[in-house]
Formats: sequence, structure tokens, C-alpha cells
Amino acid sequence: MRHTVRHDNHITFADASALTVFNFFPANFVRGDRLWFDGGAAGHEKCGTFQHMGMSSPPDGLCPTLQFFPASAYDNVRFVNAESKKSRCGLCGKMKNLMKTDCCGNWLCNDEHEYVLFSYARNSCARNHRRYTLCGFHFDNGHKGYWKDCKICRESFETEMYVWYGTNEYNFEVLENPPRYEPTPCDRCGIVIKLGTDGYTIGPEGTLCERCSNLERYAPPSAQILRRPVATRESKAQLPTNPDPHAIEIILSAQVRKRWRIAPAVRASEPPAHWLGQWRVDFGQRPDRTQVALVTNVATLYTFVFPVNELGAGRNFETLFRLRLAYVLEDTPSLAQWEEAPIVFATGNPRMAIGSMNDMRKLLAWRTDRVVGPKQDDEDRINKTPFLSLEESFPDKAFSRKLAEAHRS
Repeated sequence: MRHTVRHDNHITFADASALTVFNFFPANFVRGDRLWFDGGAAGHEKCGTFQHMGMSSPPDGLCPTLQFFPASAYDNVRFVNAESKKSRCGLCGKMKNLMKTDCCGNWLCNDEHEYVLFSYARNSCARNHRRYTLCGFHFDNGHKGYWKDCKICRESFETEMYVWYGTNEYNFEVLENPPRYEPTPCDRCGIVIKLGTDGYTIGPEGTLCERCSNLERYAPPSAQILRRPVATRESKAQLPTNPDPHAIEIILSAQVRKRWRIAPAVRASEPPAHWLGQWRVDFGQRPDRTQVALVTNVATLYTFVFPVNELGAGRNFETLFRLRLAYVLEDTPSLAQWEEAPIVFATGNPRMAIGSMNDMRKLLAWRTDRVVGPKQDDEDRINKTPFLSLEESFPDKAFSRKLAEAHRS
């Protein structure tokens, strides 16, 4: 068990004397936390796992042992049901030992106990989201409204850190239009310091990078430290968001952008204006080492597979993509306008699609010809593989449901 226990009545187990109370987290030194229960602590193998959340009574159907607990024992307690077994961590993709965040209600790893005090490691998904995002900061400090619109959060950090907290990889949603800022150079050597990830010190000589700080501290007195003039650097311009809701956004992976030499013109919308309006392209490799391009619909994970040599370094992509899209939309006249919709290349980070496409690439690479039943091509194999991030589990069923809804409307 972990976190502070406020009152003895909150300990609902007979072996309360064996309970050791301590707190792993430096942020909680001045704040009382609620009771958390560990999976094996209940003393009954069918009782389930408890975590704090906010329920006034236990759900129906739990083990009889819970009937003897006082009603106050269920305050600030959440019962993890079978829903968590169908979900996966929104940051790393794992499916075991999950919890929902208090701030935004997303699933992530219940691994904050793995953090070692004062190590400043980034090995805990729960701690990373709570400490290194505006979403977690906004909730922990009790701010009102939505964190993206919170003026208190905006004024609490300098611009560079505000942008980093709102756009780093520990977020489930990112700032749509982050403000521009001037990069922070080292006042001694002139190298740009990334305040969110790099080590640095602030002292009488200004802001120093980690290397210059170490030279200042450990270099012998006779050593001369080279001082470079500080060069003015221009901040990288942010791409505008896609202004056309009727355009198809093609999000290119870094590998595709480099190989096809295509520079994105816009940032991908989040969420997309229409479920057909956003696709992501990445490369995969078959066991025979021939490469294919995976073109995946972000909303349904429905995927087209094209041999890379047929796309001609991206020159034939639009033609082949439109032909394939027209084929699947043939029986849905209400979506016919998307067959001729303009295509724009975008940059973006749709986490669900990226994680699922990584699984698709592994599926293609490990495919074997020793199969049971009729042989499937690559596209059918991917679209008939379950992905637990989908409500229907299978991409082909998710895509068919969307088509059926459009046909009825």
C-alpha cells in the first residue's frame, strides 16, 4: 500500500498491523493523499483491485467480504473493472496494471510506485503525465475550466516551458496553437538550451548549459574556458493548422518525409474535421525484405497497402490512393465528395494510429506462409487483426460501421 492514510477507519483489512505507510512522491510532502489499495492486499483472490477515484459504494456482485467494511471505506475509492482489461496505456501502449488519470480520465500505467525518490527518471507514465504536463498541473492546482484555455497556467511558466509542458510526449492532447518563443542560448558558449529536456544552471554569469556548468565547477584554475559570442537565433516557425475542413490530411512519418523529400505544408487537425479526412503513411517490410507503404485511416485504423516501388518516390501516391479510396466508397454515395477532395501533406502525432501502425509493421515482418485456412494478402491480414484501441476491435468492422452510418444519413 502507498500514499498517506488519513484515518484508521479507512483501513478495511483485518491485518492492519502489517500495513506500512509511506509516500514515494516528492510532490506530496505538503499534501495529504487518499488511500490506495494494492491488488493482493484484500486477502480475497476474487475481490479485485482498488484505486482511489471517488465512489460512495462498492459495485454489485463483489465478494461477500466487502459487506463487512464500513461505508466510509469506499470514499475516494474506485473499483477497476473489466473495462481496464480492454484498454491500453495512452502513452506507452501497455495493457496491464492500468489506471485512469484524475485530471482527464485517460488510461495509463499505474506505475508511479516504480519511481525512485530523487532519481528524476522518466520511467513512470503516471508520474510523467502528472508532473510534466499542463493537464496534470492544471488539475493538481485546482484551476477552473479547461487547461488549454487557463490563463493561470499560461502565466505560471515562461513561454518555452509552457509550450513544452503542453506539447511533449506525456500529453494525451497537445496545444493546438502554441505561442512562439525565442530559444534560450548558453550565455557562455552560445549553444541552444532546450529548457524542457537539457540540464542547465542559472547563476551570476547567466544561464549556462550543462557542459559549461561542469567546467565552471570542476575545471582547474589554470584552465581557460572558451567563451563564444552569443549568436542570435531565429525560432523555428510553426506550421499553420489545416484551414480546409474538406481536405484530406496525409500525415507523413519522418521516414516517409525523408525518403520522398516532401515537406508538410500544415499541421494536422486534432481531432480531424471528418473521420475520412485524416490518414497516416509509414513504411513496412515483408519477410522477403520488400518494402510496402501503409496508408492508415486515423479514426478506424483501416489500412491500404501499396508496394513502395509502385508509388514512385511519392509521385504516384495521390493517383493510387484516390483509386483505392473510390473503390471502398463505391457503395456510399453520400461520401462521394471525398474521392475528389484536395490532399494536403501534414505533420502530426496521432498516438493511437502511430502505436497501432508499429504493431502492423511487426505483423508484416513476422508473417509466415505456414497458415491455417485460406491465405490472406497483407491488407486483409492487417484489417482483420484486432486492435484493442478500437471499439469494434477490428479495422474492417470499424470502417464498415462508419460507412453504414453515412449511408443511413
